[in-house]
Amino acid sequence: MSLPTTDLWLESDQDRALLENVVTGQKLLVPPADIHQALAASELVQDDLKRWEAPLLRSVDRAMREWSLHSEASPLQKLDQCREHCLSTVTLTGELERDLKAVFRTASAFLGEPSERAFDFNPEFLTEIWRRPSLEFQYGQLPCMPETTQRRIDLAKPHLRDESRGLVLGDDDLMGLCWAATTSRPCDIFEIDQRIVAFYAEQERPTLQVHQRDLTRGLPEEFHGLYDFIFTDPMYGRNGMDMFLTCCAQGLSTSAHARLFLNTRPDLIEGGEKLEERLSSVGLGVLSHRQNFSRYRLPERTRRMALDALRPSGLPRYLLRALLKVPYYYSDLLEVARL
Repeated sequence: MSLPTTDLWLESDQDRALLENVVTGQKLLVPPADIHQALAASELVQDDLKRWEAPLLRSVDRAMREWSLHSEASPLQKLDQCREHCLSTVTLTGELERDLKAVFRTASAFLGEPSERAFDFNPEFLTEIWRRPSLEFQYGQLPCMPETTQRRIDLAKPHLRDESRGLVLGDDDLMGLCWAATTSRPCDIFEIDQRIVAFYAEQERPTLQVHQRDLTRGLPEEFHGLYDFIFTDPMYGRNGMDMFLTCCAQGLSTSAHARLFLNTRPDLIEGGEKLEERLSSVGLGVLSHRQNFSRYRLPERTRRMALDALRPSGLPRYLLRALLKVPYYYSDLLEVARL
């Protein structure tokens, strides 16, 4: 189903589907059977990036005027100049410096997004994803956009063979649902959240097998070496990340086509500067690194927490608010294989 936007989010509101354009803020509540018809006819899919860009750029211009910095540069260049000034004039250390750099990177990624945003959604996937469970902060969940879920699966499509098998470790992004809507190959899902397990139990997907398991115990031995494609978006703490990397190494097959698609932010995770070394320690190596590949709808709660964390920087509050108004969070996708 071709739509002119990638900014579509779907979730449930009781027994109806709530469709939202994350960029414009437009919402539409429809019966599930009418999702495709509603999207085809609605202005919901028309993007207006200026809704976010204009306030952000006005705040950057205001800050630069107050700092007596004059520039005729492009918006992206001006944002970069603002970033460099902030980092060079404010004494920041540790997590505060890291977080401020990340906020500027997020704003740059959003301003740098292409104006052409058409995307060919898998209609079967789009019809079912609205039933997703609600966000649960207990598990550090931040589900990615449906378009991101599908683009991850699309990376594996050219390499699928008859004997290929998929594995998803932690599935708040509903990778398994998109896999099943794309291919008839089998896929195992390991998930600790009972609500996601229950979601899949209600799906009639014979190729999906869902296992509720705490991965601190590792991947069960009977699943070792089975998978040509593994998808994971692990937590950012060192112990949690290393646990997931170990499970991925255990599950990955010895096929030359076998790939781990790891979604993370090396600049934000604990010990990220040694991520490749940590991958190497379990026999894995990075083949490619796609920056800002994955997009996530940024919850207001996360936005408020980030603003509070950056308050000690002493930077103008209006500037921080504008930077954090960007509707997305971004992470990278690392394509990983056995060494």
